[in-house]
Amino acid sequence: MATTRWEIGRTGPGQNQAGPQPGTASAERLVYSVPEAGRLLGLSRNAAYAAAKRGEIPSIRIGRRLVVPKAAFHRTFEFMHSRDNNANF
Repeated sequence: MATTRWEIGRTGPGQNQAGPQPGTASAERLVYSVPEAGRLLGLSRNAAYAAAKRGEIPSIRIGRRLVVPKAAFHRTFEFMHSRDNNANF
């Protein structure tokens, strides 16, 4: 059986464990990793990091980690998608 991140460190049924629980608001991530965002766009890992560096994928640095806020990502590409659809008319 595969172990999820919520099962790591579980000591038994009914016992409390630290960290977010599946299905709770705190368990929902607000960011993608750069490779995850790249996969959504059909890009390789290296191409995704290059696009983030050029500003083509919206990204922020948190400490040493570069992440892509989901809201900014979807807003950017929904705008581009709607702009492309309107150009066809």
